[in-house]
Amino acid sequence: MELKQLDDFVYVSGQINKEHVARLAEMGFGHIVCNRPDGEVEDQPGYEQIASEADKYGMSCLYVPIVSSDITATHIRTMSHALKTSKLTLIYCRSGNRSTIMWALCSVAASEPVDEVIKRARNAGFDVSKALSPFSS
Repeated sequence: MELKQLDDFVYVSGQINKEHVARLAEMGFGHIVCNRPDGEVEDQPGYEQIASEADKYGMSCLYVPIVSSDITATHIRTMSHALKTSKLTLIYCRSGNRSTIMWALCSVAASEPVDEVIKRARNAGFDVSKALSPFSS
């Protein structure tokens, strides 16, 4: 599990498994958001496995599965609400890219400067400039 920080409370990673949840709890994470649809690949841990393990550690978990080509306003509203927390939050998908795009869209929706959002994502190793191009001046 490779964590990359996007802002003060939000980190992103690729797919996690049940064993990672204990480590996240030890690190002080209180919230996990899964952006990966169940069943993308055969051996992928399902959301319920992660959520069940998170519950053992008192962590909240949210399932907001997305496909990059089909992100809706409902996805953005749901994610925006999930990211409004003072708990350390991990968002994840297969590689972290979709989750970073969702974080970026939520940040722009919250009126954060597009250039700053692109810069923070780039510092974490992700290029969201194409996804945010409609918002750039």
